[in-house]
Amino acid sequence: MRQQRGHLLVNAALAILLFLTNGICASPRSSQRLRRLSSAKAGKEHLHAGFVHNSNSTSQGSYDGGYIYNDEQATIHEDATASNRKCNMSTLQHETALRQLILTITPQDVLDTITSPQSKAFHWLVYEDAIVPPLCPPSLDDIHVDGGYARAVMLLERYAMIAFYYATNGDDWKECSASTINNLCTRTITAQSSEVLSFVIEQAFGDTSTTQHGRKIGTESWLSDTPTCDWGGVGCSYTTDGNNNQGYYTIDQIEFEDNNLVGTLLPELSTLHNLKFLILEKGHLFGPIPSSYGSLSNLRVLDMDYNQLTGNLSIELYDLVELRELDLNDNQLSGTIGTEIGRLSELVYLQVDNNAFEGNIPVEFGGLNELVWAVFHGNNFTGEMPLSVCENRNETSNQKITILTADCLEDGPVVCSCCDYCGEPL
Repeated sequence: MRQQRGHLLVNAALAILLFLTNGICASPRSSQRLRRLSSAKAGKEHLHAGFVHNSNSTSQGSYDGGYIYNDEQATIHEDATASNRKCNMSTLQHETALRQLILTITPQDVLDTITSPQSKAFHWLVYEDAIVPPLCPPSLDDIHVDGGYARAVMLLERYAMIAFYYATNGDDWKECSASTINNLCTRTITAQSSEVLSFVIEQAFGDTSTTQHGRKIGTESWLSDTPTCDWGGVGCSYTTDGNNNQGYYTIDQIEFEDNNLVGTLLPELSTLHNLKFLILEKGHLFGPIPSSYGSLSNLRVLDMDYNQLTGNLSIELYDLVELRELDLNDNQLSGTIGTEIGRLSELVYLQVDNNAFEGNIPVEFGGLNELVWAVFHGNNFTGEMPLSVCENRNETSNQKITILTADCLEDGPVVCSCCDYCGEPL
């Protein structure tokens, strides 16, 4: 009798525990959070926001795992074959198609590192993105069919921007954050801070007020359920898919000045093939400038001054032959400036002051006939300012340099008879 009574008490306790657990799982707080999806195959799981990767997926991008989200001991499972109301796919199908697309620009080991900005961005796209209509990932076989290319471009751009958000600690941005605290977004792109920039903008975009579609200037908070081109600090221009003439907007400008960007630069931004302006000044960015940015063949302005960037300028960056402005002053960049700088024949504005560059100032600067502003002081350059640079200041030259600086004070490391200032301009 005593044993039977014990069984009854245990059963009663279990019933109460089950009731409480169901109550937790059904609470509004947990139901609004991420739902998942349990993989049908054992041994392949993803858990995000505290999830653990245990997938045996191959390097070709095949994948049949899922996510399990743990919310304070409450786990919500969703049938992996059920429709997620996105693109007429199951959640698992949507996740797999998106993953295959993203693996074309992000290495699998990076995507599978759960703390990486790329993994967080992928997770957000699969489970949290509420954009209407949804961006449906094409299969790799259908990219050039029925608008597949346009969808692939817009999805990869959205993914790259979300990864950028996580990589720069977006929740702590001063403005345009997804955080409810900092989501005020009055920041719009201007890039009109100098005559040089105004000139470059006119060259890059022309008079967009007279074009059929013009440009889109974002004003919404990031990670909102709006197109990426609507997010603050982002500008987009209209383009068409050459395969079927389908029109869509692509990102051509990212501009954030003094917005508390903290983190590193991701190579995925090189996916933004139409990018013309990358302006991320006065932040707390550290680490190198990715060499992959050299593939941004349309880039006109690269402005990242007043950060903590380190490393050398990779040789690939000298492939930015459309560049008009290179503004990298007040960082911790080092190494030499390569002779390949002569490829930047359109360069108008150069600021590399207050870094740790060394070696000689390349003679190839003298061949940059569009150059009007060249600031070299505050570095470890040595030797003599090339005669070709000084000759580019003559009144008879087609384009004279109006401002030229170096560390050329008496007994200074650089000899420069044609510099305006031997140090900081007054």
